[in-house]
Amino acid sequence: SGKQLGDVLAVLLDQNYETLIIPSTVWRQIPLFEEQFNSLQSTWVDVQEGPFVVGMGGLFETSIQEIIKFLDYHSTQPLPVLEKPLRGKLEDLLDEWDRNWVYGTLIKNGDEKQHELLIDCMMTANRLRVPSVVEICGAAVASMIKGKTPIQIRELFNIENDFTPEEEEKIREENRWCEEA
Repeated sequence: SGKQLGDVLAVLLDQNYETLIIPSTVWRQIPLFEEQFNSLQSTWVDVQEGPFVVGMGGLFETSIQEIIKFLDYHSTQPLPVLEKPLRGKLEDLLDEWDRNWVYGTLIKNGDEKQHELLIDCMMTANRLRVPSVVEICGAAVASMIKGKTPIQIRELFNIENDFTPEEEEKIREENRWCEEA
């Protein structure tokens, strides 16, 4: 007997047919792919085998691969439980695998300035509707900005300050209550 439809998912990443193959144990954890598969099954009843193919142009292959690693690991291990709001250090709430994934891979070698993959994974997971990845990446970003001044945050994320000094002062005045709380 051949493979059943849905045993694997082929994700087309670009118009050159660059493809990423994902086993069903992982892709079924991605709501967007699960919905597309169910829709395909209900309309193409005569399709019995072969890969399930989804076009996802514009996604970064590296970030999808990292999300797949995360979902594959967490198909057998519990997801991290993150308190909201995050009161302590994120790394204290993660097991060794998750800590290495976030602070070794997504934030390259723990260097906060090398966070491009973290942001890419968060955006890709958001597009794919994978809340567990969005949550852990968001918590990592929150940990990175916690205790930093607006200037330090702008430097960390290369955000240009487009406010005039007068506009900044007005915003400070309007939000003084935040500092007092």
